[in-house]
Amino acid sequence: MIRISLSYIFETANKLEALGQLPDEDMPWSEVWLTFLSAQSSLEGLYIYTPYAPFLRSSATAANELLTSITTETSNPDHQRTIYRPYTV
Repeated sequence: MIRISLSYIFETANKLEALGQLPDEDMPWSEVWLTFLSAQSSLEGLYIYTPYAPFLRSSATAANELLTSITTETSNPDHQRTIYRPYTV
């Protein structure tokens, strides 16, 4: 049995939840980059660098998709860009 630090999981969840709390409007990257970077760091820490990683197989696919999307944004060298709000058709 593996012991899990609930405070670590709670902190990770808070950083990921911050992505969902971003305003539903166009935003300059300079106002949201820290939220993206924090979420990226938390996901990488949980799914790559912790002893919990091998035991999180059921959510690893979704986490990898989210991490890929976040990394695409954080690795973009254009720091003057605007992040556009999502839209539906």
